[in-house]
Amino acid sequence: MPSGGMMSMMGSGAMPMMGMMTDHIEGRLAFLKAELKITAAQETQWSTFAETARASATAMMGMRESMMNARGGSLPARIDETEKALTVCLRTIEKIKAAVAPLYAGFSDEQKRAADQLMTSPMGPMGMMQ
Repeated sequence: MPSGGMMSMMGSGAMPMMGMMTDHIEGRLAFLKAELKITAAQETQWSTFAETARASATAMMGMRESMMNARGGSLPARIDETEKALTVCLRTIEKIKAAVAPLYAGFSDEQKRAADQLMTSPMGPMGMMQ
């Protein structure tokens, strides 16, 4: 990894993106629901996904705050915070994956094509919450 490595990346690139996730979660969910044309039959799975996305955005915001607070700390403290942040990211992905699987399984081919395009970003599945 280049000079600065993960710490540098987390300190500058990912933090603003995480803020965007939590600031705009309701609008993003409304946009996705409309674009995916969620049907009444899909509402239960959609609600599960939406609640998971909200909870995940909150968790990511907490991680963001912890990382920001650790910026001026010692190298070992920053590494500890990075490790915690990566754990939060992994748990978030696991929860999103579990919520997306049954929702996606019930999609029509058209909805799947839309989801494949709309629910990803350079951050991977996390982009669903942006």
